[in-house]
Parts: sequence; structure tokens; C-alpha cells
Amino acid sequence: MSRKDIFYQHLIAFQGIDGKINDNDCRFLVTENDDSKENEFDLKNIITDKSLKKGDYITIDSIIYMVIDTQKVIDSSYIKGTIREALKITLESTLQDIHAVVDKVKGVYTQGQQLVEVHDQYNFIIPKSSCSYTSATPQNNLIIYSGGSYDAISIDDSKEGILIITGRFNSICVPHIYTITLNSSGESLVETDTFQIVASCTDNSVVVENPTIIYTSSDEAIATVNSAGLVTCFSAGSVTISCNYKNVSVDLAITVEEKTVETVISYNYAFSQSITQLKTYMTTTLTTFKYLDGVVAPTLHIDYSFDANTQALINSGKIVVTRKSDSSISIKNASVSTVTNIYLTVIDTETGTKILDNKAIVLAGM
Repeated sequence: MSRKDIFYQHLIAFQGIDGKINDNDCRFLVTENDDSKENEFDLKNIITDKSLKKGDYITIDSIIYMVIDTQKVIDSSYIKGTIREALKITLESTLQDIHAVVDKVKGVYTQGQQLVEVHDQYNFIIPKSSCSYTSATPQNNLIIYSGGSYDAISIDDSKEGILIITGRFNSICVPHIYTITLNSSGESLVETDTFQIVASCTDNSVVVENPTIIYTSSDEAIATVNSAGLVTCFSAGSVTISCNYKNVSVDLAITVEEKTVETVISYNYAFSQSITQLKTYMTTTLTTFKYLDGVVAPTLHIDYSFDANTQALINSGKIVVTRKSDSSISIKNASVSTVTNIYLTVIDTETGTKILDNKAIVLAGM
């Protein structure tokens, strides 16, 4: 560390002030600039060992300044910057508020004689990083300042870090009052659900057709939102969808719950004897099976029924039906000696699902 660095280190420690360089808290030395009176500007100097460049904002006691020039201190790691107070302006194309050094254009001179007093022009010095204005389309480069709207008639981008924009008065600025309302302020959804945001926007109480709205999700792992306002849920949790129109923002709070996994239920059955030729005195036993996600269910209770003709044969004792268990029955051809079709229906009593629906069984006789 050089002697000069040690000198500045002590000065900042004992005589420096606390402030911010851009958004970073910092301690630095501030002095008055010797050229302030000559240029009729309130210039100050800042000395710091932090990164400093033209266009940076310096905050001191809630007042915002802009760095308009920098130079490296000889034989030192410290940087000296020249700063001026910056005032709030608005970039009309984006309604973005920024701070700029503002100078009134006082007049036009020729050979030392003032020809015309110019009251409607200002020079605005702004950081290049905060503005995409170019001289190619001046009609789109509008600046709002102190109640007026100004056309950018020239833009000097030759200096590192800053733009110098000359603005000419266009008209009195009528403040726009924008609103945005949504079709919902909160939704409870399930994983894989979608929800369409419907936004209504107004400009000075007039409904805006096809407004350009910027949608943002606070956590895209939980839910995303596309440029049309369609929300897609991915995982359980809470997420906020911010909907911004002309710097007016409204939020939609969404709670996403886990999707219940539905159990896949399936059935199978088997007859112990052929049901295409059940001869007299033969018995076949029907056993039914229930599967939950492919695994045999621990319990199954069935009910069964026959068509009317078969029921008459049962009532007369020619067919004997016996329940063997909750999930099986036996059917005996006791005395039917001619080829006869009977029809069996079996249901799961818990779900009401038909396992067999009018299943044909052929009694083949002797």
C-alpha cells in the first residue's frame, strides 16, 4: 500500500461519510470541487477505493448524485470522481423513472451576441445503462420532466458511460393514471393444473384494448406463466404471479397442492371347468381377483345375478349356485340335459364395477 493510499484510508476513516455507490453501502471522502463557481454548477468530488465510473449514482443523505467524470489518483489505488445532483425524469416510452443531471439551455450565441433566448430546451445527462434511446428515431425518444414532455432532438453518446440528450419542449404532460385488474386475486390449484389470467387495463379510466402486460412468476419451479397469462403448475407450494402494465402491478397468489395419484383398479377371473360345455352333474367354480396398481387387493366381495331364465332353473333346483367365499361361487349343472345358455353378472360391491356382464355359460347336457 502506497503512502497516498494510507493517507486516503485515514482521511476516509476519520473524515469520510457513509453513503451508497449505486445500491452498495460505502464510506468515501467528499469535497467541494474548485470549478463549481466557474461553471455555475454545484460540483463535488468523491474519493473512494471502490469501483467508480461515469453514470454511477451516489447517494448522500438521501440526495442522489451522478458521476460525470472520473480519474485515477496518481500513485494510488483510489479513484476521484466528479459528481452533480441528479433530478428525477421519466422515459416516456417505458414510463421508467430514472435520475439525470438536468441543465437548462440558456441561449444561442453568434460572435458573442445572443440571438435568441431558448426557454424550451434542456440537456439531460443520464447513464447509458438505463436508456436505449437513439438519435435514429427522435420522435420515440420522449422525456418527461417537471410537468413537460420533451422530444430528444439530439443524443450525444460519445462519452463513456453517459448519454447527453438535448430535449425540446413538446407539450404539457398530462399524467396517465393506469389500472390493472385480474379475474382472480388468489387460486388454489393442483399439480399439472392450468389457469388463464384475464386482465383488464385502463388508461385514464378508458379501457385499453389488447394491453401489453408483463407476467412474472416468483418461483418457476412451482408454476410458470407465459406472455398470454396462462399459468401452468408443476409442483406443490406457494407462488406469486406479478402482472405489470405501464409500471402498475397487481399480484395473483397461487397455492399449488400435490396431485392425488388415482389408484388403477383392474379385475381378472377364472373358471375351474370349461364354461362352453358344462355337462350334467359337473360343477365349475368362479374365482375373481381385484388388483390395485397391479397388486392383488387384500379383500374383494362380490355379488352375482343371473338372467330370468337361469333364475327359474335355479329356483327349480336344476342349477345349484353356492357361494364359496367372498370372491368365488360354484355353479353346478344338477339336471339340465339339453344344451342351454345361462348368463351370469358379477359386480364388486365396494365400487359397483361389473366384473362379468351377462357372461354366457353353456350347459351341454349329458
